[in-house]
Amino acid sequence: VVAMNLISLCANSPDERCTNALVSDAIATDSNNGAIWVSGISFYAALGDDVRVMDSIDALEKTSLFNERFGEKALLYAQALEGSASNYFNTNAIVGIGKAASSLLIHSPITQWCKQGLEDSSKANACLTLGEQLETRGKTQISKTIGIALQEIVFESQDNSDAIQMAKQRRSELTGMPDRDLYQKASFMLLLDERLLRSWLYNLDTFGEVESQRLLVEEAQMLY
Repeated sequence: VVAMNLISLCANSPDERCTNALVSDAIATDSNNGAIWVSGISFYAALGDDVRVMDSIDALEKTSLFNERFGEKALLYAQALEGSASNYFNTNAIVGIGKAASSLLIHSPITQWCKQGLEDSSKANACLTLGEQLETRGKTQISKTIGIALQEIVFESQDNSDAIQMAKQRRSELTGMPDRDLYQKASFMLLLDERLLRSWLYNLDTFGEVESQRLLVEEAQMLY
């Protein structure tokens, strides 16, 4: 988690301590996790380092795990406050979710990188591959949406209207969720029941945001 956050910070910072060596070492701590390679891609894209971006996309494809550690970050935030005067798990975990969400905003350098030089087929293919990886393996809706957007950028550069329409259709399907009324009730119970909240945070990282919503409703109905 620390390594992933460090790379994300460096992707948006001119700090001279954010060297290639530092980022490489950080990636090495979780190198079988595709999500940390996405953070690295953002860092290299911000530098305009095409070679390292493409090498990192290749490495991302070879990983067997993709865990954005969103739920884990929120959980760690709550655990850090255990034993303090502000030790109320549910409230702290909800605040931790907001903290975790802020660390997801690392895609801007990647999007900018993919908007330029797409006449180069190798770069266009790299952006398509990255977009497909984010769409199919990303656990959060943000990652999946960005993945589809990257593919659309390439399709637009190729005037591929059919592919653009298909991508838009897939993006519209991302907003699907369980019965809205039941989901709202189950979401309220997250504030009250530590069992539900812990399970939801785990499911976010394991099954993804959409499936975790369905499981939340299922588990809330079982418990109540």
